[in-house]
Amino acid sequence: MKMLFGTFQKRFFHRRFALFGWIALVLLLSSISNAERLPIKTYTVADGLLRDNVSKIKQDSLGFMWFCTVEGVSRFDGYAFQNFTTDDGLPDRHANDFLETRAGEIFVATDGGLARLNATGVHGSKENPLFKLYPLDNPRAKQINVLFEDESGAIFIGTRDGLYKLNATGELEAINLGESLNAIKEIDVAAIIKDRRGAMWIGTQNGGLFRLLPNVQTEQFTTANGLSSISVASLLEDKDGRIWAGMRAGANFYTGLCLLVAEPQENQNIVERTFTPKDGLPANWIPALYQSSDGKFWVSTISGLCLWQGENSKSVCKTYTTKNDLCDYDVWAVTEDKDKNLWIGTRCGLKKWTPYGFTTYTEADGTGLQLANSIFENAAGELFVSFNNYSTRPISRFDGEKFELVKPNFPSGIRYFGWGWKQTVWQDRAGDWWFPSGDGVYRFPRPARFKDLSKYVPQLITVSTKPAEVFRFFEDSCAAINGLRRTARL
Repeated sequence: MKMLFGTFQKRFFHRRFALFGWIALVLLLSSISNAERLPIKTYTVADGLLRDNVSKIKQDSLGFMWFCTVEGVSRFDGYAFQNFTTDDGLPDRHANDFLETRAGEIFVATDGGLARLNATGVHGSKENPLFKLYPLDNPRAKQINVLFEDESGAIFIGTRDGLYKLNATGELEAINLGESLNAIKEIDVAAIIKDRRGAMWIGTQNGGLFRLLPNVQTEQFTTANGLSSISVASLLEDKDGRIWAGMRAGANFYTGLCLLVAEPQENQNIVERTFTPKDGLPANWIPALYQSSDGKFWVSTISGLCLWQGENSKSVCKTYTTKNDLCDYDVWAVTEDKDKNLWIGTRCGLKKWTPYGFTTYTEADGTGLQLANSIFENAAGELFVSFNNYSTRPISRFDGEKFELVKPNFPSGIRYFGWGWKQTVWQDRAGDWWFPSGDGVYRFPRPARFKDLSKYVPQLITVSTKPAEVFRFFEDSCAAINGLRRTARL
């Protein structure tokens, strides 16, 4: 009867603590690897979003999130979506950008013109619609791509036919960018930023880059100045004052991402370096660039989302795609909200990446087995996870990005490793490794490299004259290893 109870107890504790071990693995390992399942919530039309394809994301001063789609704009209050379409006065269903000004006014850029939210407007009313339209004399400029407000409150409008400014009387005034060096009549403006030196950068889809200086002097930069393409999709000044330009893919395959000279001199090459898929970018088309509050640099591409690893890294990107619950293609926008959530607009729906959620790692990430029964940190601060399926005990080391799995060189005659949990594997302060088994303890001398555990021959240390199972290891202040054991007979 006692033996039967012991068998039942083993199975009960094995299942119970296997579950606890797996939960702990999910909870503790919150960094990034190539295939981990991220804490991401996806919103689609099934949740009330106008369309799954989200091209721009902004948060207003009240905390509402706004999303531009090909059917209008959606506003999210944290619980539900409220949608605004041409029925509410938008001049066109294609919404391209959103802007809340310092004065609290809300503007939406569409393919049919510029619209301002009417605070007293009525949903569905033609007499008093929710949006007021700003007319343009130039019909070619009705397609508005981007909106920008500078530090003085001036509002700039990038259109398919040049750059405009909203004046005090509510009229749109064209800004003269000078004679286009490539003789293009219609300058299709795609991106606008103003750097800390007071220069405004205007990225265009067909004329390269324009730089409008505080003295009203205008400069234009094209492939003759080192740009990989004359088609610029996105611009960003990072926290270090560096200027980045994301390009559109074109006839020239090597477009990608350009790091620009922040203060170029006349006739100088404006590009410090161009990054392409050869450097680790997922794709050459870069629709958006964003730097979050923690300093991370995010690069949206048409083949996934890139977390920048640095110019001198072996691969400049850590890429997130469908296998991470994102999207394999067409990542259009990235924005961080006030709660540090990262919102990502893709063709696969709207994604909300929470910073404090659970990240799941499986065998595909190099964890070994799904039965994680020991998680610990050694004296050097390295994180290890051991696994157990009775007949083997592999161990993985987590480097903050991925797992390295090693199968220690145990004697082939071992048939049973026990069913303990928690501290069932240990590396002591001297660097030696301790592994329990059904026959006692195996001690590996400190390996020169972690992977050498698969080659070193361990020493068997018996803890009893009878077969014994070691459940846990403890290292005391004198660096002595102590084990809790239990004989096979209950």
